[in-house]
Amino acid sequence: MSCQLRVNTVDIRDAVQLGCQTMTRAFNRHDADRPFFSAFVRPAARLGWSSQYTDAHVPGRHLNALAAAKTYLGLEIDDETVRKHADALVFSYGGEIPLPLNRASIKAGKPDVFLAHNLREGFHGLNALILGYEDNQAFDLARRSVDFIQKNWNPRSGWSFQETPSGFIPNHVVSGIGRAIGPLVKIYANSGHGPALALAQDIAAAALEFFPEDGRYLGNRLGSHVHSITSTLSSLAQLAEMTGDSGLMHRVAAFHDHGLWEIRDEVGWAIESTRPGANPDRGEVNTSGDILETALILGAQHDSAYYGDAERILRCHILPSQLRDISWSVAREDGSLPSGSVFARLQGAWGFPAPYGHEPVGLQSVQFNLDIVGGTVASLCEFSRRSSSRDGENRVWLNCLTDLDDEAIRVRTPYTQDSLSILLKEQGALAIRVPNWFAGDPAAYADRNNLMYADGYWHFESTVVPQLLELPLTLEPQSIVLRHKTRDIRAILTGDSVVSMENHGADLTFFAAPAS
Repeated sequence: MSCQLRVNTVDIRDAVQLGCQTMTRAFNRHDADRPFFSAFVRPAARLGWSSQYTDAHVPGRHLNALAAAKTYLGLEIDDETVRKHADALVFSYGGEIPLPLNRASIKAGKPDVFLAHNLREGFHGLNALILGYEDNQAFDLARRSVDFIQKNWNPRSGWSFQETPSGFIPNHVVSGIGRAIGPLVKIYANSGHGPALALAQDIAAAALEFFPEDGRYLGNRLGSHVHSITSTLSSLAQLAEMTGDSGLMHRVAAFHDHGLWEIRDEVGWAIESTRPGANPDRGEVNTSGDILETALILGAQHDSAYYGDAERILRCHILPSQLRDISWSVAREDGSLPSGSVFARLQGAWGFPAPYGHEPVGLQSVQFNLDIVGGTVASLCEFSRRSSSRDGENRVWLNCLTDLDDEAIRVRTPYTQDSLSILLKEQGALAIRVPNWFAGDPAAYADRNNLMYADGYWHFESTVVPQLLELPLTLEPQSIVLRHKTRDIRAILTGDSVVSMENHGADLTFFAAPAS
């Protein structure tokens, strides 16, 4: 007997706020208030530590998310939470070399284990402190780290330390240094530090060997860790956008359109690992976040239809898979949770779900690693930042159908009411992207509703303000099939939201099963 969870339709701000609260509860009081790494709720609820990822991985992810929530959504972020994560990040840089390191054991006094995999998280954390808190110590660490890498790594021969760190664990380019391109681009954007951009370009030169021009998926050459593949891809997209490199952007689009479909499905779920024997329905929400971020950049720089991919991923997978309903947890007789309960600490987290629920068919474990909370919150902040925009001509671009309310415009979408309702509070022009699921003739629809149609957008210009624009826009029903390695999963959608989805008898599901 499967349990269907209460999955409320939530807006991004609400999901981000709850995710930020999860990050305030991530700390291990028995480890100097550094954050935990792993988190399981089945078969037994527990939080854990990792000798490869805890110190150098989690604080950077969380700081990146918290700074984005503060900068792009205007959320108030708890200073104590930021301080604890910042202290943990600086601790990871406290070894013999200026790179993010881990301790070999939780009782070790100093970190000395280096995986290039964690450079992404280290730079993300440092950039967050530079962006959100103007932290000079973080900028100094970033400069020293970039300089050290430039002296000890190059695109042709890889790592060549003058003195190899005692705990050096080699990484593949894609699962290692390739992931760091994106945060290096951000450090350059927020500080103007030229060597950070130069290093990102050097790393990209090495990473492109694994992303051919025709977009083919190169199988084992890409490695088995799918989040590394997608985080390197989103990094390349960020670099292409920053430098205006159209050739690189086309390369990103080619992999998005072809190779990526070897590891993802139509709602943006992506398999967690390509190792032989890996569960075919176990995903990782970080990975879906990377795909979403890549699609947003491609929508802005390549073809606006990519925004539709990002919106479907958001509504069909990322928002439903947040751990909100914890009514199935082990509670006292009065329904309350014990103080410090793993369930209570994890409410608001994301983990390794199937498209249909928290527990993939064939697994009797449910996991929500704490680094994934940070990665997903940061992706949601990117969606919020890019789903609408304004140009120099005072034109508002609604790239995705999401509710919005600011000083210039209020938007209510067909997902929360029966029409698309737009209140223009300031004089100017409006552009509404035609949803990918729209089945009619966009030009004919424009003619019927006093709009103009051009280049995938409906256009309107206000003559008086305030002006209310009510548009009849019915969410189109669709039936799609998610092609997984060992099963097909049928889903019924309206617009870009799931109405029902097959779950093959799984527990802890997000949606009702379709009628037979």
